Amino acid sequence: SKIAELYVDGCLNVFEETKALGVKPNLVLYNTLLDAMGRAKRPWQVKTIYKEMLDNGFTPVWVTYAALLRAYGKARYGEDAISVYREMKEKGMDGVECQAEVKLNEMLDAGLSLIYVPTSLIQCYGKANRTDDVVRTFNRILELGITPDERSCGCLLNVMTQTPKEELVKLTGCIEKANPKLGSVVKLLVEETNIEGDIFKGEAGGLLDSIGADVRKAYCNCLIDLCINLNVLERACELLDLGLTLEIYTDIYTI
Repeated sequence: SKIAELYVDGCLNVFEETKALGVKPNLVLYNTLLDAMGRAKRPWQVKTIYKEMLDNGFTPVWVTYAALLRAYGKARYGEDAISVYREMKEKGMDGVECQAEVKLNEMLDAGLSLIYVPTSLIQCYGKANRTDDVVRTFNRILELGITPDERSCGCLLNVMTQTPKEELVKLTGCIEKANPKLGSVVKLLVEETNIEGDIFKGEAGGLLDSIGADVRKAYCNCLIDLCINLNVLERACELLDLGLTLEIYTDIYTI
């Protein structure tokens, strides 16, 4: 409403006037302003105030991040919400999975069908070893009509390297749907199919040839890690050899 707009504008005016008089804002005031601007659906002002807060030497706390997540989630500022989530994860803040999960799910429910939103949830669940939630989130991607891209497939592959062996089969089906070529290679490893090395290298080579150069190294690294976790070291060596042949690994020198 117009009254609410006037109230918010009034808050900002008082804030600017107090600074002009030489009064320095404290962390509580910044957090209150961030929350108010978020509730008023003014994410651009949230970003400005947050930057000023950091420039003035204040360190964000849980209340700060909660206000940022609420503001960006309401406004569907997906990239900014993910950035806040990652910063919280890096700082190891308690409860980050729950808070970020709620906000990211709200963004999905609101129709924000950008691939990085569910992909971030998959990363979150994968690190927490919540395999069933990874599968559920992947299925939501398909239900929303979002086509998994190479990076989201790479995210699933990375989650597999952190998943207990007995639960890998749950993720194999997801990867097969997302990228049949990747699914075929992963299935050969997980099911420990007894095939000739040349056949496996052919499958893996076909996969690596079909994906972008910017993700090949990440895919190859994850597949090698998966081989090591499954104790199929021969396959790991074949993948490394393939990586050298395709010049995916250009910084490894052989004698």
